[in-house]
Amino acid sequence: MKRAKKMVLYLFGFLLLLCVGITLFINLDPAFGGNPTKEQKETYKHFENYVNGKFVNEVPTGLGISSSDSLSTNKDIIVDAKDRNPVIFLFPRLIGTKLKVKKIV
Repeated sequence: MKRAKKMVLYLFGFLLLLCVGITLFINLDPAFGGNPTKEQKETYKHFENYVNGKFVNEVPTGLGISSSDSLSTNKDIIVDAKDRNPVIFLFPRLIGTKLKVKKIV
């Protein structure tokens, strides 16, 4: 019993250290959102999509997560889907057996 408790404590300690290490790495490494240098800011000023100190999407992009959109999409998927049946029969590939063709009326 003591051995199991010790092993659980070591595992918990390892996972805690791993989480702290990953958190520190992400927060301190410049590749993960560190502040840009003055040189980088000067370079950004020449970009067309860099306006008032922020990057702006060249093409407006919506999130597409409004409840009305998702409800209508789900309705189409579940109830009102058109053309679910293919125009021609799609033959499945069977390995090691002969394919039996059925005529669909």
